[in-house]
Amino acid sequence: PEIDTRPFLVNDAGTIVLVSFNTGHYYVLTTAGSVVDLGTNAVRDIGNDDTMIGYRSGSPGAALFWAAPTSPPEELPPLDSARSASASVFQGPDVVGWAEDAVGRWAVRWANSAEGWSVHRIALLPPGASGPGGMNSAGRLSLGLYEPSSVQYGWEHRPAVWDPPYTQPPVNLPTVSGTAGSTGPVLEDGTVVGVVTAN
Repeated sequence: PEIDTRPFLVNDAGTIVLVSFNTGHYYVLTTAGSVVDLGTNAVRDIGNDDTMIGYRSGSPGAALFWAAPTSPPEELPPLDSARSASASVFQGPDVVGWAEDAVGRWAVRWANSAEGWSVHRIALLPPGASGPGGMNSAGRLSLGLYEPSSVQYGWEHRPAVWDPPYTQPPVNLPTVSGTAGSTGPVLEDGTVVGVVTAN
């Protein structure tokens, strides 16, 4: 990989996903020591069995699933074939992410069965929301909410959580300085993992 390539995901087996901030390419460093170039297909999560999920940019963008780092990615079904989708995080055997239809952008869950993958709506995301970055078994979603004042810190969103039944607005999470940040996994006790701007 290029010199500016940095690791950002690792599973219990020791498989590492890296990204090049220069070319936008994603790589997998396997436990056997080989390097797999995934091109610009983005990886967002890796399972302990080396399955991976993410997305391919485009018009429309597609949510992706890899059965193994060396396998070609499989497109997960969208809500609307003319609109984009992206896979964010594993939740047990399922995959959580977002997908768009004529109504808007939804938090969705993909489930796999003998008939293949199916997509199911969880909740319609608030306007300008990014994510979900994660979801626990209780249904707590981690999101990014568009916040114009965050732009000065190099982000466009502030971290937030959203709890079932998703009828109340998401709750902003505290940050170190300003409003900027992003969210990732939601632990089973409700704790949210993410990044905030420190200065």
